[in-house]
Amino acid sequence: MMDSTSLLPTFLDVDLTVSQIECCSKDILVKFQGRNNGDCEFDYHTLQREIQHIPKIKNNVEIFQFCLVEERVTGEWQRGRVMEKKNELYTVLLIDHGGELTVNGTQVASACDNIFDLPPRVVFGIFANILPVGEKWSPKALNFFKSLVGIQLKGHVQATLPLQMILLEVPQIISWTLELQLGRFIDRDLFCLIVEMLKEFPQQMPDLLQHKRPQLSLSSFDNLIDVQHILDNLQPSLSVGSFESIRISSALSPSKFYCQLVKWIPELENLTVCLTLHNDISQETSPNYANFGLFCVAKRRNGQWHRGIPQQLLLNNQIKVWFMDYGSSEAIPSIHVRKLKQDFSLVPLFSFPCALTCLYSPDRDVRKLQLSVFKQALLGQIVYAHIDRFNKDERLYYVTLQTQDSTVNTKCPPKTIGAQILGPVLDSEISNILSEPGAYVNNIAVVGNVEQSLDYLNKKDILKVDCSVKTVEMEVKTAYIAFVSYVLNPSNFWVRTNDYQNEFQDIMKNMNKCYDSCENDELILRNPKPGLFCCARYSRDRYFYRALITEINDYKIHVYFLDYGNTDSIPFFDVKILLPEFCKLPALAMCCSLAHVIPFEDLWVKAAVDYFKKIVLNKDILLQVIRKKEDKYIVNIQNIEASENTDVVSLMIEAGYAEYCEVESKKHSDQGQYVEKTHKLNKNKRLGASQKGKLEYNYHHNVINKSSLVTYSETK
Repeated sequence: MMDSTSLLPTFLDVDLTVSQIECCSKDILVKFQGRNNGDCEFDYHTLQREIQHIPKIKNNVEIFQFCLVEERVTGEWQRGRVMEKKNELYTVLLIDHGGELTVNGTQVASACDNIFDLPPRVVFGIFANILPVGEKWSPKALNFFKSLVGIQLKGHVQATLPLQMILLEVPQIISWTLELQLGRFIDRDLFCLIVEMLKEFPQQMPDLLQHKRPQLSLSSFDNLIDVQHILDNLQPSLSVGSFESIRISSALSPSKFYCQLVKWIPELENLTVCLTLHNDISQETSPNYANFGLFCVAKRRNGQWHRGIPQQLLLNNQIKVWFMDYGSSEAIPSIHVRKLKQDFSLVPLFSFPCALTCLYSPDRDVRKLQLSVFKQALLGQIVYAHIDRFNKDERLYYVTLQTQDSTVNTKCPPKTIGAQILGPVLDSEISNILSEPGAYVNNIAVVGNVEQSLDYLNKKDILKVDCSVKTVEMEVKTAYIAFVSYVLNPSNFWVRTNDYQNEFQDIMKNMNKCYDSCENDELILRNPKPGLFCCARYSRDRYFYRALITEINDYKIHVYFLDYGNTDSIPFFDVKILLPEFCKLPALAMCCSLAHVIPFEDLWVKAAVDYFKKIVLNKDILLQVIRKKEDKYIVNIQNIEASENTDVVSLMIEAGYAEYCEVESKKHSDQGQYVEKTHKLNKNKRLGASQKGKLEYNYHHNVINKSSLVTYSETK
């Protein structure tokens, strides 16, 4: 009888066709099943015939052990693994076909070991070296992974896990994930450690990773002393007893991992931009491996160039490079490895090696808590590190980690990226903030053109800003030509009227020209706070837009775009000072709600939202303002881009995505008649939702549309 760890694969390179993807938003790891496309078809066919004739030993088979199982329909025996055993029922995974069978004890048997010499035909594994951008996978990412079913992929086995599962590095999956900005790439050592820390496998299983990767060592260098001496000189010096906001950039174990201070991230980003621009433009060919010197610059999978130390010449013309600012190693094609210019080699390191102090603590609860925080940090969360001591012999900082929740309370939060977190600004507060006079931008007054502003910033540190941004408004019972810029649902969408269209186009053109021409850190908002106006780079199209800071979370800043209505979460170095010349135009996005319709089930379903977007999003519309409720306009819409003026409410009701409702309004001659009439219709025998809604709406629309068009013609 075989145990579940003895059947290890005899291959490193895998060619498979994906048959099943297992992933959801809360799971960090993306699991898959695939059919091996190897040249063993005849071997599997022969094995299947042999299985039918060998004697079946009907003894007790334990959970996770391999076995033979009889299919009820065909009566054939298949190779499998027991996944669950309850009373006399066994749940068996078919290792050559996929899927599971639930059978009784008479249909399960053990067999001699040589039956399992041939590896499973179905490969079970985890896509290695990719993690979500945030705490979980986005819906778009989940759809992408599920679309992989049926696709042929080639990958390399990094490690074998219990239950015959493998960590499979698939370059094509990594490339697609990065290109579509669905996830982020991490080095294999860090990924293996994350898999081990997640402990998603049964506790009774042996050590999770069958193949431990060796710890990073510089011992392969002939010039080890010179390299280590230079690294020591470039290593940042941290004060023992200080408390720092950090992120983990690479890790081998809780006793050896590399950290970066969050406050250093802008400088590291600037260095990366400079290296990337210099090496992408340069036509320099890669030197001979022996002529690299101590340092090199190498292009990683994300397309960016980073400083490194060449470690080893590998097969397939690749070079193993240790990236000194991250603490991780990676195999890089030699054409993407070059000698580092001396100017860049003098910049101090951005990573420093650490170990958890708690590993030597006799208190089990302390160790458990620290490992929990450590796991969160491995998954990308910013944590806080207390520098307990520095060991000169090991060249390690011993640290104690804490999360933000365990470190501070809401009344006295810590500083992150040089900014104090003041708490989120609610949607209902945005309009109030926008209309407040005397707003502050970094506590600095900036005037004139870019050159004058930069010169002024260098001379003054703390001054009051004399510019603010107000919000444009619409009048009730007035019609406008408008443009729908962002849709959350029919009850919450944002529009811009046509009044400032020319000025808006001019300010957008000038603003992007201005900020693109500046150096990377010239106009960075050094002290961002919720409620401050700024100019923010939208993460999707990389253009700059006027924005309001609503929340600061770790090293991300949440902003609301004043002229569009949507929001984004961006790095703080993409948040710039809003210069006075871009404050003159009011905020143009106004929140609206479609009148006369409500969702059937109190919430707008996705189909209804998608239908509404199809009708109005990014289109010119004729918008009739019926009334204003707090900061939201209740409106009626007609699509003027269609061949015929299309009434949106009628379309929503006819399509069955909404039902009719009344709109409260102050009485005047026409609307008083409307309210009285709709009440009478509501007393009639109930019709179908769409038929009744259409009848009521058509009556109301015929009454108000006459005055709407008159008002529109008068105002324009």
